[in-house]
Amino acid sequence: MLIPCLNEEKSIAEVIRGFKTELPQAEIIIFDNASTDRTAEMSKSEGAQVHFETRRGKGYVVQSMYEHVDADV
Repeated sequence: MLIPCLNEEKSIAEVIRGFKTELPQAEIIIFDNASTDRTAEMSKSEGAQVHFETRRGKGYVVQSMYEHVDADV
C-alpha cells in the first residue's frame, strides 16, 4: 500500500491502522512529500516504511513512488 503524504500528522496514524485492519498482510509505505510536521515520525511509530521526496508536488511524489517500488499491482 503506497500512501503519499504532506503534513498529515493529525490523521496518518488512523489511516495506517485502518489499512492494517482491512489488509493485515499489506506492506504500508509512506512517501513523505517534504512535510514540516511529524508525519514521518508518526508513520514509523505505526510500523510503516517511510520514503522521502523533497520536491513538493503530487507529480514528484508519484514519480518517486514509481522509482522506488516494484510491485505487481
